Amino acid sequence: MIAVGRLMGMGYISYIAGFSKIRPVSFGFFTFLGFFPSSFMMFFLGSLGNLEEIAKRLQNAQWLLYSIIGLTLAGYLTYRKFRRKE
Repeated sequence: MIAVGRLMGMGYISYIAGFSKIRPVSFGFFTFLGFFPSSFMMFFLGSLGNLEEIAKRLQNAQWLLYSIIGLTLAGYLTYRKFRRKE
């Protein structure tokens, strides 16, 4: 939840982590895990400096993301189907 919350920009996630008494090392690791992808993407896109190139790369990334989600969902549904037969 910490990594996803950081990725989505939820600033109050540290309060929730404090209430759940998570260790500081774990909190730091999951915070890094949540910040790194968005920070890396912003750094990479900022280095390009070309709006058309950025739009093209984001569209390619979008199709990749949709493909990964679709394959994961299909695999999960197949797993559930064969698991019910047992």
